[in-house]
Amino acid sequence: MVFTLSCSKNANTEYTVASLPDSIANAPYIDDAASWLDSTMTGQHILINARVLSVSSCRKYCILTGSSKNVTIRLDASGKINGFNKELTGCEVVVSGKLQEKRFGEAELRSHKSDLLKMIETYMYTAKSDTTGVERYSNLFSELREINEMIKWIESNNYSQYSTLSIDCEDYVVLN
Repeated sequence: MVFTLSCSKNANTEYTVASLPDSIANAPYIDDAASWLDSTMTGQHILINARVLSVSSCRKYCILTGSSKNVTIRLDASGKINGFNKELTGCEVVVSGKLQEKRFGEAELRSHKSDLLKMIETYMYTAKSDTTGVERYSNLFSELREINEMIKWIESNNYSQYSTLSIDCEDYVVLN
């Protein structure tokens, strides 16, 4: 049986399982990598295997997850990667890129929450007649939920900031 893997490079390189480079075939799965990925690796190039949980409405980032869906990491479009297609949702991918850390202070999160609430109020009136408004409205609620979780974590753990890891995507391979 032959599986086809499509590479994101402009040349649309395709591999068969037999010709798949070892570095891609042996990329650690995100569930396993979660035990050793941390902020000390910021700026380092990593290779990781994961499933695309969702693609943002702006298509500039997507959320990767493992088999348990307990581990997630944000994958940002960068360099020659301009964005991600919605069709990637549910696909297994191997991504390469630089690990980045983003830190959010409690005051910054509360300010962002206030801005989100204002935008939600604005979209509430247009969402009923505008289909893009409905999608934006839904995305704002998702973002508000994430911000609330970050604030709650900061308060319950007595920290001054919330830190997340993300990957600046340099390339990816879709495993079909």
